[in-house]
Amino acid sequence: EDEQIFHSNGLFPLPIGEGHEKRQAILGRFKLLGRLTARCLLDEQVLPLPLSLDFMRIVLREASVPCVGGSMPPPIFSTKDFPRLYSEQGKVIQKLNEVVCNGQDVYLGDKMIDGMRLEDWLEAACLETNDPLSGESVGVGSGDEGGGVNVGNVEVFVSILVEKWTNSGIVKQAQAFVAGCSENFPAYRLAAFLESEFSLQFCGEEALEWPIEYLESAVIPGAGYTRNSEPFKELLSCMSSMDVPLKRKFLLFVLGCPRLPTGGLKALSPPLEISRRLNGSYSSNFASEEVTNKDLPFARTCTHTLHLPPYSSGKVLLERLVYAIENSKDVIDRD
Repeated sequence: EDEQIFHSNGLFPLPIGEGHEKRQAILGRFKLLGRLTARCLLDEQVLPLPLSLDFMRIVLREASVPCVGGSMPPPIFSTKDFPRLYSEQGKVIQKLNEVVCNGQDVYLGDKMIDGMRLEDWLEAACLETNDPLSGESVGVGSGDEGGGVNVGNVEVFVSILVEKWTNSGIVKQAQAFVAGCSENFPAYRLAAFLESEFSLQFCGEEALEWPIEYLESAVIPGAGYTRNSEPFKELLSCMSSMDVPLKRKFLLFVLGCPRLPTGGLKALSPPLEISRRLNGSYSSNFASEEVTNKDLPFARTCTHTLHLPPYSSGKVLLERLVYAIENSKDVIDRD
């Protein structure tokens, strides 16, 4: 999980300017993501990428009312959204914007922020005239280069970042995403979705509540097991007691994807099936419990089948299942 990008509100584009050195490569990736998303929607597949609802909001706006002639649409965010979108950096720019725009008829440097005069606060903060997110230079006027943000240029600095972070720095990514979708179907069809519906359709369900009663109706026994088989019932019990991270790993192990489609386990086609593992490294129809307990389960993700040895207890089952999951190292469909 240390290699994964995570944000509590989902993934949102990094605002970039016209002169960003990797601008075209970044927009190309968003276009590719749009193509992939469209194919997932058409093929009823899940793309386990937690894009934020805020990004969905821009995408759906661009899909329904595309801008023509290179014009820039009106922003749909404000500085009030900055803490949610841009975390700590967003909080700082939001505060500065509130101070410089508060309308008080006093010297700007005497306005208060965090209990300090703005002039003193800026001197202590040592803000550079660069975008704190992308690192790009923010043009605040001649004579200010190398001097950092001060009372003389803070208004220009904040106004440039506010416009970039609410509009010009993020809209092009959404437009590239929509262009990618348009290669598979008319993008205006996306306007039929709400942001939450769009996210659910291609990112999959976030909630993983698995009570026993639900699992009994969603998971089916396969060859070698019935609903009354102890290993089958023990597995359902183990699945119900798993925490969310382990549930995600389990789904990746048996389905090849850590998220479920809309409708959860019941929506899987084919359904999740639990079959008895035979002819393993140790077990067979006549093997002892001690020998059988040495074997590991394996999955066939294309058929949503978990091949489970008939372990002697639920404790052994969980131990061997977790061992198999943790040691698969993201390699699926391996015996």
